[in-house]
Amino acid sequence: MDPKKAGYGVVGLALQPGQSINDIVTAPGKALTGDVNGRPAVQERDALGGTGSCDVSMEVKPKSRATVLVTLQTASTEEACQTANDVSTKVEPLLPANG
Repeated sequence: MDPKKAGYGVVGLALQPGQSINDIVTAPGKALTGDVNGRPAVQERDALGGTGSCDVSMEVKPKSRATVLVTLQTASTEEACQTANDVSTKVEPLLPANG
């Protein structure tokens, strides 16, 4: 296995009770608000301070979040965010309803 091969990295899911989607933003200039399947969400590019990382945090009411964290070994931040968006879209239906 070549550790420098594009696409190699880590994908994680953190379920964080008691923390809102806005509590996670470390660099507001790199954060984008939006939604995943209609659920409020925040995407933070280069979340770990380097290229190739991206987090997507989704709201789980009343004050919790589910965060998909992606760090790719040699790929771009854009590729990391695409992976985070793809995983978030698949995880969101498994979360408790926000109603």
